[in-house]
Amino acid sequence: MPNLKEEELVERIKKFKVFSELSEEHLHDIVANSSLCTYNKKFSLYSEGSSTGTAYLIVSGSVDDIKYRDNDSVLVITTARAEGWIGLAESYLHGGYLSNPFTNEKSEIMLFSSSQLHYLLGVPKFKKIVEDAVYDYLDCLHHHLKATSVPNKLIEYIKSEMDRLEDGQNRQNRLFISATHEHIARSIGTTRESVTRYLSILQDIGLIRKLSKQIEVLNPKGMHSIDYVSLIDYPH
Repeated sequence: MPNLKEEELVERIKKFKVFSELSEEHLHDIVANSSLCTYNKKFSLYSEGSSTGTAYLIVSGSVDDIKYRDNDSVLVITTARAEGWIGLAESYLHGGYLSNPFTNEKSEIMLFSSSQLHYLLGVPKFKKIVEDAVYDYLDCLHHHLKATSVPNKLIEYIKSEMDRLEDGQNRQNRLFISATHEHIARSIGTTRESVTRYLSILQDIGLIRKLSKQIEVLNPKGMHSIDYVSLIDYPH
């Protein structure tokens, strides 16, 4: 399918809410500093870890932005449709791509090279659009990774067991959770080795003590306030 003429593409993207405050001149500048490509269903735009160089703006169709988990299952970070960006955060921050986007259907997508994006960032209103989109994407990515990470699932498992055991008791009391590492691993969908690894960190920082077929919560208040990032960042 041939690319749309510049005027036709300007008419299409001027209807995008994200571009509503841009002038006609700026819209022409955006179109002139991009290329429009059409991709068939299941086309891979790039792979996680590869070098950035292009940001993608969906004109029509849709793209699933996914990450592969260690067990080969798939986490869909977001589904980008018309007006949605793919690869923008990485291009803006000059880092490697963080995900693996695939088209869901035949899709028209505007491509912006690093130099084109840099040029367009000279337009203050466009820069604000980009920065908002980058923030929203990174926030979405953080939310999904937190919800599906082993440290977070382990912490939530312990907290739920504490809530069940406390039943209105003073949270300063020590609590004993009866569960093997194998049982916890099955409950949160990970390996026994991963459970042991992160329980050891919780033990090292004084929140729990590992016992035979039990976990003693030494500091319930601290356990309730722990953040999963603390476990990810802990040296091990």
